[in-house]
Amino acid sequence: MLTSRSSKTLFLILIAALAARIAVLAVLGPIHFQDTDGHFNALDLLKARGSWPATFDWSTDHWTTFRVLGYANLMWAVDGVLGFRYSAMTPNFLALVALQTALSLAAAAVLFRTALRVSRSIMVPALAVLIHLFSFELLYDVVLLPDSIFNALMLIAVCRTIDWTLAADQPTNAHALGIGFVLAGMLLLRETALFLTPAVAAFWAAAAAFKRARPARVAGLSLSLCLPVAVTYIAYCSWNLARTGQWFLTTGGEYAMLVPALRIAQHAPDVRSLWDERLRTTRDPLEVPTIFWRAKLIVEEMSKAHALTPPAATALTSQAAIRSIAAHPLWFVYETAKQFSLWPAATVIALPFVLDVFTAETGGPITRARVEKYGTPIMSVIFYLERMPTPMTYLKFRKDLGENVALIALRAGAIAASAMIFVAFVLGGLKSIFCLVGRASAWIPTHQARWHLCSALLLALYAYWAMLHCALSFEVRYIISMQSVATVYGLKWLMCAAEAAIARPAVQGRKSFARMYRRKEEG
Repeated sequence: MLTSRSSKTLFLILIAALAARIAVLAVLGPIHFQDTDGHFNALDLLKARGSWPATFDWSTDHWTTFRVLGYANLMWAVDGVLGFRYSAMTPNFLALVALQTALSLAAAAVLFRTALRVSRSIMVPALAVLIHLFSFELLYDVVLLPDSIFNALMLIAVCRTIDWTLAADQPTNAHALGIGFVLAGMLLLRETALFLTPAVAAFWAAAAAFKRARPARVAGLSLSLCLPVAVTYIAYCSWNLARTGQWFLTTGGEYAMLVPALRIAQHAPDVRSLWDERLRTTRDPLEVPTIFWRAKLIVEEMSKAHALTPPAATALTSQAAIRSIAAHPLWFVYETAKQFSLWPAATVIALPFVLDVFTAETGGPITRARVEKYGTPIMSVIFYLERMPTPMTYLKFRKDLGENVALIALRAGAIAASAMIFVAFVLGGLKSIFCLVGRASAWIPTHQARWHLCSALLLALYAYWAMLHCALSFEVRYIISMQSVATVYGLKWLMCAAEAAIARPAVQGRKSFARMYRRKEEG
């Protein structure tokens, strides 16, 4: 429950976050990201035809299959209500940004409430919500992409999962169904929600089993959670089947699925012999600097040469990925782990790097006039940062630009504090696993045992979600919400370590006094 003090703290944080977003909006306007074009293309089709067409032509409409179209439909709905064409700072843009900001702030309030359950101290929730709202989420709330809404929904789903894990009583099927509807909404924004669903369902099942629920109840909770997602998936694939004659969710995997196969082929060239001949004989443009763009060019050339539709190309690249991973699983694990750069651990506290957006690439603030003239000068702060191999490389880069030493120190401090929080989360999660495995008493569902269970399951969920994206195409923005929840436990573990360090001298002092007293009595 929120007390008067905690409610006031949360209110002040949300007001500060809202003011920061208004300031960013005033300087930048709603940001047009490179992926925004695909959603605008779908919106233009909707506006031109008045609805989704019953017929489908791969030569003109293929881009409507690359992503799920929930965000395009949201843009269409806003456009239908307000009746203005999208351009900089029109009511349509502002309405979308207002909706994204409102959901983001609401999700932050849920995070605050969950953090209070984890810590029972107001310091951890306040710091966790501040870190979240002034992370890269500050930018994505004013970017015309589904990321802001997707991240807000994910934060709500994971936080409510933690709430029910920590609670003494069992959740009902209605609660699980509610989380399922949240995940179904996420699926309409980004197809990766399909892979998050079984992980969250496993989290719920493990928590229910730990609380001594009957197997039938555990199965019922898992099925209730998965049902809305399954219905949404079947309905969307059926719609694609009706208009294209092929059953699929999206064709975005046609490029991404080839990435792990290409990474494995760098170490084991013979793995290409396992690929389909049409893919194997397509020229690999090794001169292209990034592996994702190599995959994109390979798929485009293969599709053109063999007249393949995107679903057919996706089937070939998926087959190549599966065969490559099966033949060389260790190389796959190595390459996947390598993709998890140091940036997630170094940008838990991301505000100094968010501020760098205003000076990135062009050396000056991104004014509205410059946005209108050049487009967004920096397409994504994430891309800008991740061109640097390590955080230290980035600090050296800023120093070479002649930047003030104080600003360099500020970033270095943020990196160090971020690393401490991240390491505390990981080590704390591992400690919880050892506590659960090593002590029989830990399996009695007390509050402390449930707390450790939640810490361990959250570490597993974070690792799964991060490595899933590392296997395909990793960007920090994909794990913002999961990172924010992990921050809560990281801060709590740091607080526990600090309290233990403070208490240790006092305990040692009492023991020394007791020894002196015994010697005196014996003497």
